[in-house]
Amino acid sequence: MKPTVLLVDDEESVVRGLNAVLRHRYNTFLSTDPFDAIRIVEKETVDVIILDIKMPKMDGIELLKRFRAIDPSILVIMYTALNEAVTAVKAMKEGATDYCLKPIDPDQLIEMIDRALHLQKLTNQVDTLQEKIDRHLGVNNCVWKSASMADVFQKVEKAAQFGIDVLITGETGTGKELIANAIREKSSRNKSAYITVDCGAIPENLLSSELFGHEKGAFTGAMIRRRGKFELADGGILFLDEIGNTREEVQSALLRVLETREIIRVGGEQRIAVDVWIIAATNKQLEELVQQKKFKGDLFYRLNRFPVNIPPLRERPEDIPLLVDHFLKECAGKYGSRIRIIPDATMEMLVDCPWLGNVRELKNCIEQTCIMYGAQTTLHPSYLPVNVRYPTITVTASRNTHSANSLSSALESLEKEMITEALKVSDWNQTHAAKRLGIPRSSLQRRITKYDIQNFNSLS
Repeated sequence: MKPTVLLVDDEESVVRGLNAVLRHRYNTFLSTDPFDAIRIVEKETVDVIILDIKMPKMDGIELLKRFRAIDPSILVIMYTALNEAVTAVKAMKEGATDYCLKPIDPDQLIEMIDRALHLQKLTNQVDTLQEKIDRHLGVNNCVWKSASMADVFQKVEKAAQFGIDVLITGETGTGKELIANAIREKSSRNKSAYITVDCGAIPENLLSSELFGHEKGAFTGAMIRRRGKFELADGGILFLDEIGNTREEVQSALLRVLETREIIRVGGEQRIAVDVWIIAATNKQLEELVQQKKFKGDLFYRLNRFPVNIPPLRERPEDIPLLVDHFLKECAGKYGSRIRIIPDATMEMLVDCPWLGNVRELKNCIEQTCIMYGAQTTLHPSYLPVNVRYPTITVTASRNTHSANSLSSALESLEKEMITEALKVSDWNQTHAAKRLGIPRSSLQRRITKYDIQNFNSLS
């Protein structure tokens, strides 16, 4: 889609002459009246304004301020006579993008317009750079061995190849955003805008404005026109995370965009064409929400053109050793951790843990361990969090806690079950069990007596 340029000069011959040069390269609007130019900017999407500084009805500096109030992101190139260079410098301080001197060289003007558009594009990319750095980018940072994840990345390749809209599903912590980013990195749009919207983190009453933008005065607090994420992602990719959390009004608007590739700003009437590749993700079962009338069926089937489901970590335990090694290397660089050796007993605990929080929970576990015990070289089982060492006990104790009469009884119940499990795992050897629990053997013996754990003393 061609950029849109507005030419503003009180001399009609000037705007017509410039238009004759620019109209083949850009979509153009012409105005010889400042107030007419303001109406154009309020109504139309304008990327660049070419503005004369000296005009009888309104000074160019004042008009520049009006334009910037309507749309702060708008690019304004001003031109002036040689003896008005001081005024041009003032215009730059007020937010003008660039300025040139009369008589205008058409080739120079085109170069200035293209340079301004390019710089704006770079600015938009820089705005999301830190977010991009914080994410694990690209397929090279994805770690897997399982056949189920191999199937996921085969779909990543195909989605990237054909640029089809994608719906990524999976439990919390499985890495849906990582998969979206892998699709982006493998696609032909890997250098284009990549805009992320967390639909679950934005208040419902603001989500429409965030996605589609709004016109000035569309609602209380809408002091200026604002472009939404769809417009910012034009020519690139829009990642809609937690799409299942959107309300019906937003779902209907999204369906229209997916069908027409046009958006309407909140409070506006103009249809704006957008070339946006949609990648959506959710941890919800959208089919069930459709049946419950909580998610529009038409939108689900439109989003679900190319589904990619990420299996939970508990269904692919063969990936865990690779992930552990990957996270240990990350912690070595990030925290200076020296942990390198993983005993079989430790790895067995890590593989057997259900990881209800999936890869994210595993990463948190390794990070916590490296922070606490990073001076060591071996990751002993006792270094792991309690919920990893005794996942069955933790779940059982959690259930018991809800029915306990007090916090004290709940903690005692948990302690007794942990000791019992540790003794069983250690073949009732108190020395080994105490080591697993990280307490002295004498403390273990006192607790065995306290909780009347039968006669396990004689079995050690």
